[in-house]
Amino acid sequence: MNSTPPLDRRRSERLNEEQRRAADFLLREEINQRKWYHRIDLGSGIVTPGFHWEDVWDNIRRTRSSINYAGKAVLDLGSWDGLWAFEAEAMGAGLVVATDCMNTWQIPWHQGMNNLLLVREALVSQVVPLWNVSPNKLRERLDNILYSHPLVRTGFDIVQHLGLFYHLRDPFLSLAQARSVIREGGTMLLETVTDRASDSVSMRLNAGENKFNPDDFSTWWAPTLPCLREMLRLSFFEVDPASITFCNEKQTTRRVALRATAVPPGDSMAEQYNLDPSYGHGFAENLGRPQGTQLDRH
Repeated sequence: MNSTPPLDRRRSERLNEEQRRAADFLLREEINQRKWYHRIDLGSGIVTPGFHWEDVWDNIRRTRSSINYAGKAVLDLGSWDGLWAFEAEAMGAGLVVATDCMNTWQIPWHQGMNNLLLVREALVSQVVPLWNVSPNKLRERLDNILYSHPLVRTGFDIVQHLGLFYHLRDPFLSLAQARSVIREGGTMLLETVTDRASDSVSMRLNAGENKFNPDDFSTWWAPTLPCLREMLRLSFFEVDPASITFCNEKQTTRRVALRATAVPPGDSMAEQYNLDPSYGHGFAENLGRPQGTQLDRH
């Protein structure tokens, strides 16, 4: 298993002992005035007081353990406080872009953007924070960096789609948008809730009398594992079966993490239909069609 990488190397290199004590005092004071989602270890015994979901976090790290981050361009979706963005940087990523679109006027206690900026400053981090970037509009909102930064001229190497799928009204569109910004052969690291009450290719809606998470208005979907795999296949990702890891929940839903590789589209009518921008599937024109093929609408 890949343990949590230490995040405070740059702080230790930049600050002497006296400076570190003063900086840590001020950092603790600021952290204690905020609400947090992630538990981020900043060194010197300072850990942001987020949720105790270590089973979920550690399951992601198990699946992540075989990914090589060294020198890679990483896109972290729904970053919130930035845990996975900062860990990607600590694992040697050459570029990390952290995106989110949640704001305090939507959820009053949400301080994700401010928290990420605080941690970024404390860690002397170079993570690039981009806000008001919807996971369903990545191509549109990332034009200021896609193909202009030398590390993303062919797309991101790694897209981290963690704890996000089930919060989206249209998760299929999110997968298409993620595929549109990742290079061919790149890696999707995905974690979500799944429905283990069925082996069918189906997705359960968190609504009505059969809600599986009645206390969370932001949860929409729980696909079965076969459904999730098919959604990824239809979005031009190939799931690595050996990468699939589960948390140990006993309820009808279960958290799963997996890795999938971005594969090229084929020339079948179905795949060309998926790619056609006229139908709004969200892949964007950069995936294109194999040379010499056309979509016959007649």
